[in-house]
Amino acid sequence: MKYFVYAMRCPYYKYGKNCEFECFCENITCDSTTGVCPGCIPGKFGKTCDTCGNCKFNAICDPITGECLTGCNDGWQPPTCLQECPNGTFGPSCSKSCGNCIGGQSCHPVTGVCSNGCEIGYIGSDCKSGIHR
Repeated sequence: MKYFVYAMRCPYYKYGKNCEFECFCENITCDSTTGVCPGCIPGKFGKTCDTCGNCKFNAICDPITGECLTGCNDGWQPPTCLQECPNGTFGPSCSKSCGNCIGGQSCHPVTGVCSNGCEIGYIGSDCKSGIHR
C-alpha cells in the first residue's frame, strides 16, 4: 500500500503552516511558508510587510526599516513608533519624565498624568508639585 503526502498550498494572499497569516505584499503574492514579500503595499514594511507604527500625521513609514520619517505620535518610541514610551517617560519621542506617581507607577504615555494618584508629598495630575510644610 502506498501513501501520498500532499503539501498544503496556501491561497496567494495567505501563508503559514495552516495558512493562518495574511500577506500584505505589493503584488499580493508572498511565499506560502515564510510570508516573505517581494515588496509591500504602502503602510507596511519589512520582509513580511508588518504594519507601520504610530507615525505623526498618519504618515507612511520607510518600507524597509519601518522608521517613521515624520516622527512618532506622542507616547510612542522612535524610530518605528511600535512601542509605547518606557515606564517613567511620556510625550513627544518619550522625552519627558513622569512625576512622582504613587507606588512608582508609570504615568500616561501621552499626557503624563498619574492615574492612581501621587506619592505622599506631591500634588497635581502629573504629581510634580511638592507640598511644602
